[in-house]
Amino acid sequence: MTQFYVTPFYQDLFQSETLKFLAHTYTKQSRTPIMGTAGVDEWGQPTYTYPPPIHGLPCYYVFSARPVHQPYGIISANTPTLIVPFSDNLQPGDYVFNISTRGDAELGIAPICLLGGPTLVETGADQAPNVGGAIFRQFSLINIEVVPTELHG
Repeated sequence: MTQFYVTPFYQDLFQSETLKFLAHTYTKQSRTPIMGTAGVDEWGQPTYTYPPPIHGLPCYYVFSARPVHQPYGIISANTPTLIVPFSDNLQPGDYVFNISTRGDAELGIAPICLLGGPTLVETGADQAPNVGGAIFRQFSLINIEVVPTELHG
């Protein structure tokens, strides 16, 4: 398989062109750990502050199938995956919610909620389909059941 080197000019171009294919939007809620002894709860776990959420960020939400070897055979695990622009500062540990289609006001098409959330960003990596630099970022999401009360403030 041949890979082509992408120059910095084309890398910027490809990063901006990727935005056209990000057909969904999401809301991001970052977590900032509180430093020092005040940043630990009664169970010894770190505590966080939550800046205001950022709404309407472009993304593409998809399930990535990966094979998992089990004693009774190979199964497919579908991992919820969020693809975001290279310039997005989403980090593992952030919360993501309200993932929806963009909709179209001119055509009278309302956005459709794909994932209400919140869900936790588990892992992430820059994606470079060619040699020369990353074009977008891809993150695995995990569902959470316990929601910090700070998110509902």
